[in-house]
Amino acid sequence: MSENLRSGVGFLFPLGALLGFVSSLLGGQYILGIIFVVAGILGWFIYMAVMETSVPSVTGNILILFGTLLSIGVFLSYGLSQNMFGGIEFRSEGTMMSLIILFFTVLLGLAFKRTLPPENSNSELTEQEASLVRDALEGNENENTKVIVVKQDAVESDTEESDEWDYQEYNPYMYAYPPEYYDDEYEDLEEEE
Repeated sequence: MSENLRSGVGFLFPLGALLGFVSSLLGGQYILGIIFVVAGILGWFIYMAVMETSVPSVTGNILILFGTLLSIGVFLSYGLSQNMFGGIEFRSEGTMMSLIILFFTVLLGLAFKRTLPPENSNSELTEQEASLVRDALEGNENENTKVIVVKQDAVESDTEESDEWDYQEYNPYMYAYPPEYYDDEYEDLEEEE
């Protein structure tokens, strides 16, 4: 089965969960709606793991949508209650629980969101560079040499940042403190002389 077909079949889990959630809300079964949301997203992730499909780029959006649905279901189940006169009262525990669920699922969804680079961000060769590449590729067949032309960014000049201490290669057994500590001490001695 191709990757696109496997990924498309996987989207049936969130779609079925969404339809089940809407139908359970219309029927007034809010707990069943919560079960549909959790089972749908969990089934989708298990399907992706078993079928070894890649995580689609819309995963973050789907997580945010299902987190919102889950928080709505929790709010309707535990955040609202009916008083003895037929009115509706807000319960603070259920309301706070639904807001916490919404916060963490939106946070998780934003972590899964992928930012795609702009389509025209590829650096193209100038006309002169393209002609050099063509000449190198169409060169003499008897010669076994090929030229590879790579477009590179301008080389940065030496700055103070390049002279900074590399803490990744710092050996704690070599010095008790980073070299900057010792440099300052020697500068003080030079100033006194």
